[in-house]
Amino acid sequence: MPRATSRRTRDELTKLSGTHAAVAARRAGLSDYEQTRIAEFAAVGVNEPLRNKVRAVVENAHR
Repeated sequence: MPRATSRRTRDELTKLSGTHAAVAARRAGLSDYEQTRIAEFAAVGVNEPLRNKVRAVVENAHR
């Protein structure tokens, strides 16, 4: 895997983790998360079933 791809993936996962933690700690709302992160996933080609899994994890953590 090219280093640039690896770096971008790591950076995206770091952002995802931070946003997920903020939602879980209720510092950010689920709608904020969905509007930003999940929309970005769609923009870069993450398929819908995977986006739905992410959404489900976030919703479960938020309960």
